[in-house]
Amino acid sequence: MRNQSMVRDERSREGSGFKEGFSGPTGAGPGRVSGIMIRNSFRSGGRAGHGGFTLLEIIITITVAAILSAALVQLVGTASSKTTEPVLLVQEGYALNEVMERITADYKDLVSNDATPLQTLASRLAGGQYGTYTVTTSYVAFQSGSEVADGSGANLTLKVTITRGDQSLIALFTQ
Repeated sequence: MRNQSMVRDERSREGSGFKEGFSGPTGAGPGRVSGIMIRNSFRSGGRAGHGGFTLLEIIITITVAAILSAALVQLVGTASSKTTEPVLLVQEGYALNEVMERITADYKDLVSNDATPLQTLASRLAGGQYGTYTVTTSYVAFQSGSEVADGSGANLTLKVTITRGDQSLIALFTQ
């Protein structure tokens, strides 16, 4: 069997970029190196092989992340506090529709059973018989496509405006 040994490569001291070499069988000298050569990464003086972050880089990253997360929390907080507004608007709209449906159903009954259905409806609306709302009633007429107030009620058109919250619903009742 042949005897194998490790021989230092003299070229590594001369600046070739290699640290050590393994020679093959005994007798292979520095001029005839075979096997694996390990590159000296620290010889270039750069940061080759640097595997971590500096403390300054970590502090800057944490600071930027904290600023962004604070802005995100404020944005989400503002958006979530306003999520109830559309729900409240829909609830008010349904409540107005419900009141108007009761008024319309009562008026249909008044037309068949009462001699003066518009006047009876106006007095019931003023008494708050149909629910919680703000009501405005007036007799109107239409001339050339525009609405004109009719104080006498001769045109027999009653304009009913019911309001709840920020929403209003208008209906015209005729005889």
